Amino acid sequence: MTTKLSKALTFILIFVFASTAAGTSRETSRQAIPASGEQSPLLGEREGGRFFISAENVDLSRIVVEIGSELGIVISGLDGTGGAKVDYSGEWESSVDMVKGILRYLGIRNYLMEFDGTKLARVRVMKSKGYVSGRDEAGRVSNSAKKADAAKPVEKFSFVKVQGVVEGSQAEALELMAGDFIVLYNGVEITSSQLLIAEVRKVPLEGTVDMVVMRDHEPYSYTLKGGMIGVRVITVKLPGEEVF
Repeated sequence: MTTKLSKALTFILIFVFASTAAGTSRETSRQAIPASGEQSPLLGEREGGRFFISAENVDLSRIVVEIGSELGIVISGLDGTGGAKVDYSGEWESSVDMVKGILRYLGIRNYLMEFDGTKLARVRVMKSKGYVSGRDEAGRVSNSAKKADAAKPVEKFSFVKVQGVVEGSQAEALELMAGDFIVLYNGVEITSSQLLIAEVRKVPLEGTVDMVVMRDHEPYSYTLKGGMIGVRVITVKLPGEEVF
């Protein structure tokens, strides 16, 4: 009697344990399945330190937002590309290379990259300096537009070039040099010496203003006071690749 009772209890315990284990296994499997409607990561950084993007018919605006939220990089100047769809995938060694790849895909040639230390923080697309705008019916940048753009003569754009620096001026204190290009002043894209003069006049003498200069294809940011900068400038026409 005792032996039969022991065997029955043993069977019950084994059955309960097996049932519990099976239930746990099924629950674990259910947890491993993504929730309905959950999207795979669009872009980010993998464990190995490589950066990736996997976009199929994705709104460009979403990519810009996710680059900001996932990587902390703010991209501005893409207002004219609203509604564009992106089909683009790849992996890169750095976030800088990834952003450059996306901009190349869009046909954008000229842009400023700003860094906080060694980390890419901001990208500003220079609107007046041109990019491929041809798109297919779905809003994607079309290959035909890219080929047509590549076949065109080299396009030249207006830049403001520093010819000289006035002694004792802000420009001298900031170590500006002949050959520099003033591309942004107080957030305004500078395309002529007349525009630069007009923007300088808008800033009160007691105010401060940010200015971005290109030198040897590298951007330099300065903060200066309102009033005369202290540079002699000229408007020149050049391919964007000679400045950016």
